[in-house]
Amino acid sequence: MARWDRGGEPSVPDWFWTAVETASGKHTVEVDECDVFYQTWGEPSGTPMLLVHGMNAHSHWWDFIAPQLTDTYRIAAMDLTGMGDSDYRYAYDAETYAAEIVAVCDDA
Repeated sequence: MARWDRGGEPSVPDWFWTAVETASGKHTVEVDECDVFYQTWGEPSGTPMLLVHGMNAHSHWWDFIAPQLTDTYRIAAMDLTGMGDSDYRYAYDAETYAAEIVAVCDDA
């Protein structure tokens, strides 16, 4: 990205706008009575790739990256429960997050 000089507007490259304006498929899969949301980009025949955000984030953090990978990959980006558009739970643990990741991989 171009440098943002004082007093001016930041310059946003065309590739960024093209990427964030690319439509994604919207999906959910149920894991232990909670809906887990995920998005997809690319052809189903592409090599599968799952993008998982960090804590206190969501799948839309990948909106400007995922469309650029679709020449080779079928991209899925998920919202772990308690974040983004997925349902919330009363408690969270690594085993449940792992089950959510496996469920999205199987469903996508």
